[in-house]
Amino acid sequence: MTEDELFTLFTKYPGSLSDRKTLVGLLKDMFPQEQAKINLLLNSFDIGIVNEIKSKKLDEFLASRLINNIINTYHIEKASAEWSVITWIHVYGQMILKKDFIVRGNAEYDYQRLERERKARNVKRTRIILFVIGLSIIATIFWISFMIFIKNNDDIVGEDAFKKKSNIIRIPFDSEFVFGKSLTDIYNTLGEAGFTNIREEPSTSGWLDDYNVINVVIGDFYDYSEGKQIKRDVEVIIKYSSPGRIEIASILKDYQSTDFSTLVDALNNKGLNNIQTKRKYVLNKEENQKIAQITINGKKFNGSECYVPKDAQINITYNYLQIVIGRTPEEFQSMNYKEAEKELIDKGFTNIRLLRSNDLVTGWFSKEGLIKSIMISGYYSFDPTASFDFNAPIRIVVHTYKNKGCEDLTEVENG
Repeated sequence: MTEDELFTLFTKYPGSLSDRKTLVGLLKDMFPQEQAKINLLLNSFDIGIVNEIKSKKLDEFLASRLINNIINTYHIEKASAEWSVITWIHVYGQMILKKDFIVRGNAEYDYQRLERERKARNVKRTRIILFVIGLSIIATIFWISFMIFIKNNDDIVGEDAFKKKSNIIRIPFDSEFVFGKSLTDIYNTLGEAGFTNIREEPSTSGWLDDYNVINVVIGDFYDYSEGKQIKRDVEVIIKYSSPGRIEIASILKDYQSTDFSTLVDALNNKGLNNIQTKRKYVLNKEENQKIAQITINGKKFNGSECYVPKDAQINITYNYLQIVIGRTPEEFQSMNYKEAEKELIDKGFTNIRLLRSNDLVTGWFSKEGLIKSIMISGYYSFDPTASFDFNAPIRIVVHTYKNKGCEDLTEVENG
């Protein structure tokens, strides 16, 4: 962790100077092996050093106060507290804010001494870096010379030697790479890598298009990394999506706003022959016959691309309206048939049949147009809280005179 590295970090991510969570994440990402120094920098941050440096003059008194504050708060050694404060002052105060450090000469904090020590550490670090670079150059030159020597004394080197002189080869990709790739491309890649025992296995599961790879099992490994060493003759199974698949995502994409019968007809027209349906009872007529959920081979459809065999199991759950009738038969018998019919239609009932009774002579005891009887799904007796399917057959017999009145009623009871 150098001051130049901290300067680059704070310059690139200025928000970290006001957000501890961001600062912690960046320091840990950039300096994962220097947790002790990270803790010291955070100690200073937590006592408000950023605002102190930003709002105060940089001098020995400020530095001394901050150092004593850290020592008293966190009970750490003075040298560690001094390193933390001087690093913040130099990087943030002098390098970023371009402030001068005023040396007054009468504070407890010896800034000049620490500045000399800091420069000495930087010189030492620079020498170490140059030494490492020099060693790397020497090692590189040696390696190049060695490879040239090998090439001049053997016509098979490098990866070719690895392949041709050994029964061990390297896997050319990660296990996750193959999903959705072309069967031909993956087969050729494995062959070029040196595998000799490759088998293809079609699968009717999944939603991929024809001949797209689902996974590749190498030996006993389902999960593996690129470059893993393995025997060339190990069994390799390429599992791919079976041919003859049907694209259905275009039909299903707006399924939640599509009527159940329309969707089923569209799937049948595509040639799909394993469609299972299930009702989900609802009380809101606006939801009636709408699709609630679709699963394909046990997996919930999520709007992505979808190619399936014609016999793929498609389960459709759709809303099916049940209606609370709201009245007793006796209450209906006190209503005019048109009023009752409108009320039932507004509730969502769709299968209403009206019949004439032709039972009136004088109209003294029963008025024309009143309901004589009502039967729902075969029941003449029901509670007002009873629920019926929206398409339940409703048979209403109306009091009428014979051959006159209520002209819209043409069908006669028992006629």
